[in-house]
Amino acid sequence: MAHSLEPLAEAHHAAVVEILNHYIRHGMAAYAEEEIGLEGLQRLLALIQDYPSLVAQDHEGQVVGFAFLREFGVLLTAILLAGRTATAP
Repeated sequence: MAHSLEPLAEAHHAAVVEILNHYIRHGMAAYAEEEIGLEGLQRLLALIQDYPSLVAQDHEGQVVGFAFLREFGVLLTAILLAGRTATAP
C-alpha cells in the first residue's frame, strides 16, 4: 500500500478536521477538549502559515494523516479554543 505526502491545501481541510476531532473524541492526543470545525482549523492555519504543513494520502487519495510545524511556544490550545478562556472564571 503506497502513501504519498503533499502540501496541505483547502481541499484537505474537512478531512484534517475529521482526524483532529477523532482524537478529541477518543483520546488525549489532541489539546482541545471539544470538537473543532473549519473555523478552528482556520485559526490554526493562520498561525502556521509560514511553516510547512503536509497531508498523508493513501493509494486512493484519502487523507489518512497530517503534520505541521509551528513556532515553539505557541499554544495550540489557545488557538483551538479561541475565546473560551476569556469567559472562564
